Amino acid sequence: MANSAAAAHTARQVRDQRRHANLTQLELASKSGLTVWVVRGIEAGDGRTTGAQIIALAEAMDLEAKDLMPSLAEDELV
Repeated sequence: MANSAAAAHTARQVRDQRRHANLTQLELASKSGLTVWVVRGIEAGDGRTTGAQIIALAEAMDLEAKDLMPSLAEDELV
């Protein structure tokens, strides 16, 4: 993820959608196949989020990747 504003936006989206789905960070990690440390880092806006991680999180919450990161280019989703 290129800049801190984008990372902060994605962090808010992931956290808000996770809460809306009534999932803990640990539950989301388990459903997405990511570690809880990755989920915590994304929600903290650490800026090292990959397209693959966003896709995994979105699928775990029955969302589309663009719901979590609208600026994600289509070619980054492949």
